[in-house]
Amino acid sequence: MVVGIGLDVVGLERVARWLSEGDEERIVRRLLTDGERRIWEGLAAGRRVEFLAGRFAAKEAVAKAFGCGIGGVMGFRDIEVVPDERGKPVCRLSAEAWTRLGLSEREHAIHVSVTHDKTTAAGMAVVERI
Repeated sequence: MVVGIGLDVVGLERVARWLSEGDEERIVRRLLTDGERRIWEGLAAGRRVEFLAGRFAAKEAVAKAFGCGIGGVMGFRDIEVVPDERGKPVCRLSAEAWTRLGLSEREHAIHVSVTHDKTTAAGMAVVERI
């Protein structure tokens, strides 16, 4: 049974501006989990904006699918989106987020998709009760 769906879109130019005008280290630390950050660090500089934008959009979509948005119930670092061995994005929530949601990880699956083109990144999520 589908619990919720979420979609988010962000402009790559906006994310590039965050990184160039702000404290890049602080922004990356705020938005990415340790696992995502290891991927970020291994990317060529030209791929980092699209990676960060894609993760931002996917995390916003996940929070929307749970009906809470980013804020009190879950933050960016509670949501991790990393590729599996074939490159498919896999989403995990922190144990604390599951507790705050009042839901069981064993009873839910989170499906995510991330895409981007030259100007935009998008993330889509479906939360399913299994």
